[in-house]
Amino acid sequence: MNFDMVEQAYIELLEVEPYQRILVKEIVHKARVPRSSFYRQYGGSLEVLERIEQNLLEALQLYPNLQKSMDKPFDCFRAWFESCEECYRAINAVAGDNGDPYFARRLKGRLVQQITQMMVDDRLVPEQMFYYVSEALASMCVGLMMRFAKDCADDCAPDPSNLATMVNLLRIAYHNDIAGTPDISAERLYGESVNAPIWNLD
Repeated sequence: MNFDMVEQAYIELLEVEPYQRILVKEIVHKARVPRSSFYRQYGGSLEVLERIEQNLLEALQLYPNLQKSMDKPFDCFRAWFESCEECYRAINAVAGDNGDPYFARRLKGRLVQQITQMMVDDRLVPEQMFYYVSEALASMCVGLMMRFAKDCADDCAPDPSNLATMVNLLRIAYHNDIAGTPDISAERLYGESVNAPIWNLD
């Protein structure tokens, strides 16, 4: 994922100071752009943060994964964690201690909508536990993303397929546990996760 010079400078500043304290003069100095050029694109420092967050939300589209033209759940989960890996530095900055405390909530809200659509496409009938599972899957994705991004920074992250398998297993468990499970293909239900070893981190 590519950020422009101003956004990249903001991310670097966010790694060392809270977003409320980042000033335009710091951004333009670090980005090496004229102040006039900055104001042609942004209204202020908070607008830079909002642009970064919007770019992240677009990059972290889970289902269908429009970035890679995928609509099979396991493939979407794997591609989603691959996207997290590509923009881990921005995730750590924006969702970290110095970043926007509401970003993770915004992301989770979008994931709930996308996972709900995924489950509807699985031909599951919405009922009480349906929505609990949708919330749980979204929360699981966000929690794993936070840990994964930190491990990416430390160069010790697991393969995205392992994380996709962990998430997809909850979806599979719910699908197989409910009464009157609709008949969908094994490929759509399991994807590669039917054979994927979760704990193989080689």
